[in-house]
Amino acid sequence: MIRLFTTACLAMSIGCSPLPMQPIDNATLLGMTVSKAISDAGITLERQFVIDEPPCVPRGISGHDKSGNQIELYVKRGDVPFSISRKWTLEQFQNKIVIGVAKENDEKWTVVGDVMLIREMGATRLPTKASEQDRGGNPHEHLSHPSNAPSKSRVTP
Repeated sequence: MIRLFTTACLAMSIGCSPLPMQPIDNATLLGMTVSKAISDAGITLERQFVIDEPPCVPRGISGHDKSGNQIELYVKRGDVPFSISRKWTLEQFQNKIVIGVAKENDEKWTVVGDVMLIREMGATRLPTKASEQDRGGNPHEHLSHPSNAPSKSRVTP
């Protein structure tokens, strides 16, 4: 018993976990505040952590999870103020709700929820609910397929 306890303490003291770390499912981060998602996923923010698209319009934050994978948390456009100087603080994001997650693993991206269109391209989309599964799981489908775009013709009386 003492030997098992000593082994567990030694493993924890050198940074090893006696139990395997379970990866965070991207979909579980949806609906959380940014601060809770950062904590639960063990995200370390990058030096320039804000994702803005288009420039000066903040969309989310970027960092790396516990496994070293790049992860992006998206918030609703307009939740964090526009800034021509592109200087934002983490405090401006902390209480905002995560509406999208993009995660890179082995140079392949998976996305869930509302993310930048550039992340959608070539990514694996994870469904969030039955309605997304029913329509193919891509909320930007009308943007990526010109034949599905809404008509721009005007109807005149």
